[in-house]
Amino acid sequence: LLWRQDVPFTVQLVLTKDKLRQTFADQPAQVITAKDNPMAFYFSHIFLAVFHGDTDQLKQQFDMTFKADNGQWTLALTPKAAPLNTVFNTITLGGKSDLERLTLQEIRGDKTDILFSNQS
Repeated sequence: LLWRQDVPFTVQLVLTKDKLRQTFADQPAQVITAKDNPMAFYFSHIFLAVFHGDTDQLKQQFDMTFKADNGQWTLALTPKAAPLNTVFNTITLGGKSDLERLTLQEIRGDKTDILFSNQS
């Protein structure tokens, strides 16, 4: 997964099965491996499953609710067990033909909305 963000700050993340490389602004890249930070890679593997549409992996971790209406679809993921259910109430994905938004609703009340464009 290659993630490039420009606003509110520049960051680039490259996530593979066993490595995460992150670059903030013009700083040197930081490389983290699964051996260095197993918990980060637990969450990384979940997000790779989301982006790959790996429903078998997702069903192990989440109760899933899918809705489609007027060409729009929504998939709500509710964590089944720790550590995900200690962080998130729900993770909601939505779009038309491509993933257009991802909403992370945290237990403590924080909410992160991520809007995607120019996916390839």
